Amino acid sequence: QGPIQACQRHTTLLSFGGLLRHKGFPASVIKTVLEAMNGSVCTPPLSADEVQTIVRSLGNYPQSAAASHSGVSEVIEFAPVDLSGVDEPGERLDLVGGLLPQGYPSVLYGDGGHGKSYIALAIATSVKLGQPFLGLAVQPSGVLYLDWELEQDEMTRRAYKIARGLGLERPPQGLQYVRADRPFPELLESIKGFVKERGVGLVVIDSLGPACGGDPEQARFIIPLLVDIRDLGATVLVIDHQSKLHQGQDYDRKTPFGS
Repeated sequence: QGPIQACQRHTTLLSFGGLLRHKGFPASVIKTVLEAMNGSVCTPPLSADEVQTIVRSLGNYPQSAAASHSGVSEVIEFAPVDLSGVDEPGERLDLVGGLLPQGYPSVLYGDGGHGKSYIALAIATSVKLGQPFLGLAVQPSGVLYLDWELEQDEMTRRAYKIARGLGLERPPQGLQYVRADRPFPELLESIKGFVKERGVGLVVIDSLGPACGGDPEQARFIIPLLVDIRDLGATVLVIDHQSKLHQGQDYDRKTPFGS
């Protein structure tokens, strides 16, 4: 119905792609259609990377079990639960007592050079060992450390320092590390498979900005990333930075950088 203006491009392509997803079309077809729409009716077109980000984010939406290419709309399951009929659950479990709620993402943020990566690696080591972290009870679990900031040699040096501080000769077996070279959404399926296969209970993302694959100040990059993180099926510790401190600002009141 005419050109799609700049303020509506992302929303329109996402909405139309979601419709195709619900009707059962594969990602390759959705990508082709959205690229064609973007090139022919978006004014001006989105970048190829932005279209690819939309396609990736659509993978988080469910397909109908009865999906077909017939064009017949399907009914999306919608089943609210009456909480008055649900028994009260037990206490929420923490992977690290009072610090990391089990199965949820938590954000560790601060200025550069304050030791965020060391703290995250120390937590990961304690979780793998099943030993208290700073006196806090820990649930032992497999660990996966995803690193977009440093490289393997430097992280290994740090792991050995932490191990020696705990009276060990070397880092504990099973402290799994990956030097990530692509955005988190592109690695999601591989990570989910590894988490399930190895029984990983803690995933560390170091850090949010380079992991999101786009501008962390824009919600269209951050929201799909948070949906992906939720779907991991593990406790996730996300490291983030803070924006630079300007005159008159209070450091203690600063929030994580980005959207």
